[in-house]
Amino acid sequence: MHNNAFTNLERSIFRANPDYELVSLETLPPEERKNLEFLTSDPSHYGILKPRSSGLTPKSISKETAKLLNILQQPNHLPNFVKETLHEQCNQLIAKFVLDGILEVLIGESFVCGVNAYELLYGENQLSETVDSRIQQLSRHALQYAQFLEIDDVNQLTARLYSYNRIPLSSEWMRIYPTTDAVFERLVAQSGPNFKKMLDTNWTKISDGINGGWLSWSLKQSGRIDRSAFNYKLYISPRPEPEVMCAAFQECTAVFTDLQVRHFKVGKDAVGLLRPDKMVAYFTTFEECEETARRLQQTLQGCPAQGTPFTAEFTKDGLLSWGMDPPHYTHRSGWQDTSSWRIWVSSRLATALHVAKATSYSRIEPWRFALQRLDLEGVDTDTWAPNKKIWQKL
Repeated sequence: MHNNAFTNLERSIFRANPDYELVSLETLPPEERKNLEFLTSDPSHYGILKPRSSGLTPKSISKETAKLLNILQQPNHLPNFVKETLHEQCNQLIAKFVLDGILEVLIGESFVCGVNAYELLYGENQLSETVDSRIQQLSRHALQYAQFLEIDDVNQLTARLYSYNRIPLSSEWMRIYPTTDAVFERLVAQSGPNFKKMLDTNWTKISDGINGGWLSWSLKQSGRIDRSAFNYKLYISPRPEPEVMCAAFQECTAVFTDLQVRHFKVGKDAVGLLRPDKMVAYFTTFEECEETARRLQQTLQGCPAQGTPFTAEFTKDGLLSWGMDPPHYTHRSGWQDTSSWRIWVSSRLATALHVAKATSYSRIEPWRFALQRLDLEGVDTDTWAPNKKIWQKL
């Protein structure tokens, strides 16, 4: 869909959304300020926008944005410093502010924002109805499902999107994978002496205490693992049936060993193996990630796939896909923890859905609005591939 053809807003009249209150970090009550301590390390940060109505979500803002909002307490054109600072990025950022409800733009005699400003930006432009891959289908279905959930909390909506296409936990799956030891037994111990020897010779198992819901291995020759160096991740999403999962695990580990992939992990229990992103490998460059995917595509031919929503496809069946994790300086707490590509995407889609669902406007469905909004962040929502320079905009 990747389509940045939207109306130039730079000559329009704007105002700061009166349904938001601009509050500096220092003036927040102590209990609220405590939850936002992570923002104090950013010298460009000013404070937050606190909603005065239920249809909006709190937003942290920079000093430059606060300056703009103070100027636009009264309707006016964009001040010159915005255009001079942002140059060619100006229209895109202002479009984000309008769609997010931070700014309102004058149409006729009314100020509008969010979904109500959609037609001003995009006119009759509609999303393509063509869906030709498993991940594209799953991702759209996830949004359509979330659109009808009666959830007014963005964090909960994020969690639902992030968890979409998990296979429900049942007594049968608990019988197959009752414990972490049972998973290890199936994946490793029962794979034969040659496989176990290869694993023990080349890989170091990372202690469970560090890895939460995962069994993790690091390449012995790679030395100390610095997680911040791994910008790219490869998702492998086979079905969780034992014969499929065990074969995929062995084939993937053999390829990882041959290509000297530095770190990978797999779900350690029934819950972990029922999630779509049940196996993940980490890379410092996209080229390394792509080469590994190419090898695995040959090795795993015919492997039944589950498919991981909101990831960039390598294969049309959803078996192999990738993501590009945000840098650590963009981290947030809770579901705003942007260390994960899928959480970063799910959070932004959930916020856009929340904005759209809060508006009684029927000409654009919330899920379509969410896709267009994410496109402005630099994600092509046909292939779910991010612009490689996406984090330079943060």
